[in-house]
Amino acid sequence: MGASGVIHDLGNLIQIAASSLNAISRRRESHDPRVDPIVARARIALDRAGALIRHTMSRTGDTTLVVRRLGEPQSAASCLKAVEELIRWVCQPDIALIVDITDDLQPVRCNPVDLQNAVLNLVINARDAMPNGGVLRLTTRCASGSHAPPEVEIIVADDGCGMSATTLQRAFTPYFTTKPDGRGGGLGLAMVKRFADEAGGRVDIASRPDVGTTVTIGLPLAAR
Repeated sequence: MGASGVIHDLGNLIQIAASSLNAISRRRESHDPRVDPIVARARIALDRAGALIRHTMSRTGDTTLVVRRLGEPQSAASCLKAVEELIRWVCQPDIALIVDITDDLQPVRCNPVDLQNAVLNLVINARDAMPNGGVLRLTTRCASGSHAPPEVEIIVADDGCGMSATTLQRAFTPYFTTKPDGRGGGLGLAMVKRFADEAGGRVDIASRPDVGTTVTIGLPLAAR
């Protein structure tokens, strides 16, 4: 993905940093007059950065593809565990996060940062689909069948608002979004799809209104 994709990922990281600051403010037992101004300035800076990101995304039309080098075989489990804490920061207290990452997953060949960003995109989408709270599950498994080669599946599931059949048909379309202004630029799922395609894998979505959404990324095993 081109500049728009980079901007979108920066926006996600800004959200994570802002969530971390909010958590720090909530968990501190007493306010420290030396720390409070630092936290306040950091929050203002993040708010301004987020506004700049949204403004830039609203104006850019760059959808050029940057081919990413896949590199060496990666442990999907290690990649996901490295961002598990970030995922927990992203989720509000009223969202029950269930993480089940299988340790013995076979290696896959993909860009590890792109894998982490893809999962963060899915988690943020799931969070936004549950404004009143709910359950968010991040699970992994090895899958194989007579009709397909073995692969590692990464599954993000929520019990939020879900999508209609019409929305589901356009889910991977760049810049298509059902979120209100300022909450998303419509690139999250498009970037997940691009990542899966570049890795030689797939991404599937199952969703029903008022029931929830399950997104499955399937990554082929790295050649031995």
